[in-house]
Amino acid sequence: MTVKKNTLVWMALAVMTIASCRDYEEDRMKATVTLSPAIASCVETVINTRATVTVNETPTGTTYQDDETLNGLSKGVTIRVFSTPTQSGQLGQANQFTGSFRYSNGRWHSSAMATSGLDYNLYAISPATLPGASSQIFSWGIINNAFDQTKADLSFENINIITDTDPMANIAAAGKHTMIVNDVEKQVDEEAHDNVPAVTSTLVAPTLTKRNYSIGNVIMPGDNDQVNAYKVWIAMDHLYAKATMYFAVDAKYNSVRTIRIKDAKIVLNKTSSSYNGNHKYSYYKSEFELDNTENGQFGSGNNTNNIEIDLIRGRTATENRLTNEDYVTLTSPTGEPNSYDGYKEFAWFCFLPISCIPQSKQEDYPEAKLVVNYDVYDNDNHPVRLNQTTENRFALDNFYRDDYVYRTPQPGDHFKIKVMVKPSYLYVLTDDDAKMDLLIQIQ
Repeated sequence: MTVKKNTLVWMALAVMTIASCRDYEEDRMKATVTLSPAIASCVETVINTRATVTVNETPTGTTYQDDETLNGLSKGVTIRVFSTPTQSGQLGQANQFTGSFRYSNGRWHSSAMATSGLDYNLYAISPATLPGASSQIFSWGIINNAFDQTKADLSFENINIITDTDPMANIAAAGKHTMIVNDVEKQVDEEAHDNVPAVTSTLVAPTLTKRNYSIGNVIMPGDNDQVNAYKVWIAMDHLYAKATMYFAVDAKYNSVRTIRIKDAKIVLNKTSSSYNGNHKYSYYKSEFELDNTENGQFGSGNNTNNIEIDLIRGRTATENRLTNEDYVTLTSPTGEPNSYDGYKEFAWFCFLPISCIPQSKQEDYPEAKLVVNYDVYDNDNHPVRLNQTTENRFALDNFYRDDYVYRTPQPGDHFKIKVMVKPSYLYVLTDDDAKMDLLIQIQ
């Protein structure tokens, strides 16, 4: 498995009109515009999370291939959007908009706005509130009545170490005015405003550059029966690292015993489940600026209980249980040593990489546990041992991969974790079988 860096998610987004009963030319500069997803093929909204797209000043050719996130979209995701005016004299609160793009029931819903006729930068964060964060505030980058792009950031208190969400922020944005006429999409030159037929019905994404968030001058579409849009493109980048868990049982043991996994969880003790302090995410730097003062320390944050990622029934879990069964029966590997044949994919979770923590605080980075509850049956389906629990340390700060390379996790990394269930003494098969070992392999 190749660890992916700076994996990018691409979403084409569009600015659509609010119907106006007044004369268009008179109210054009006053009207607000609703931000919503792009309309593709003149028919339906299409969200593509697997496209390969280049962003200047980032590694090129990266492809987002995590099907879990595509599935996550179908379950519902919210992107908080901040429409920030950048023109002098137009920076007041009346032209600042906080909204969201929310994906549910197969389509996007929007409450994001902009004022027609003004230049805007577009900033985004998902989920709407970072895991475990409180007092989250977006800074519009307005200093002494002038826009300063270096000051656009998101401040917050506390942040959880592990989560069943995939935190992301956009690292670039761009936009252009478009028009759909007679079911054929046409591009509109932003300066001459002349209709130029597009080569295909799908717009080619404009060139984006990391840390450039300008979507240009947002124009109110014409007051007619045509479908008009001011489209914006945003590149979303992962803020956490990700781990996907796979389970199997030793082949020799599986020939004489059956393992039923009833519960499997990644657990982080509440006393060290959060990195506390006064933090920022800097859009200009495209990175976290976590508290490096005496206030920056690991603790419970806003958590009153341990944080647990349920690998069987949780939000990110793959359904491996048969109908009317509340357990997962493990199988043994059937392919080459580096394959996943015979391994069952359980679930994924994301974690704040130690590389994001200030260096002076890294020695206190917490350690998680993998807690598994299981039953053992013989070949005649007779119970041998029931309600067995095993706990293994699950370090998140440094991964030793099966290619004999140590890897300190970075934002955007994706680790595939293979867990082999194996008894300590393979041939001692009695009612007092030895405690199970969980052999953890990382790719």
